Amino acid sequence: MTATCVDTYALEGNPRASYNLGTMYINGQGVDKNPQKAVEYLQQAFNLGYPKAAYVLGVMSEQGLGIVQNDGDAVRFYNKAAMQGIESAKAKLHDLLLQGRGIKGNLNIALAFVEKTAKQNDENGQRARAILLRFQLNRPDHQQ
Repeated sequence: MTATCVDTYALEGNPRASYNLGTMYINGQGVDKNPQKAVEYLQQAFNLGYPKAAYVLGVMSEQGLGIVQNDGDAVRFYNKAAMQGIESAKAKLHDLLLQGRGIKGNLNIALAFVEKTAKQNDENGQRARAILLRFQLNRPDHQQ
């Protein structure tokens, strides 16, 4: 399918078409590489509820590709994708949390995610939970 055809569907509000066009702009498939344009289409797909778009936006936020690098945004995007069943988003989210990245401002999101995975006897979830609990205890606003 050509980029023009996909663009028509994307303009009609088709989330999968928006996602596909976004990935075409990332990879330069049938269009010139344009990470900023990719973000526009992926954001559109994300806003329409397409979970793979959340994952790719997480990667782009984490790497600063076409968007300002921001671990906090990456955590939020990965969390959205993970909660919709995207396994690779769960792995990326665990990786960020285990490194202590993107936690500030996302502590409640992070805790909810790792609590869920820790209850499933997920080893990474249990390790991430321990890191988050230490982070929470060391916050200046923590009441002892």
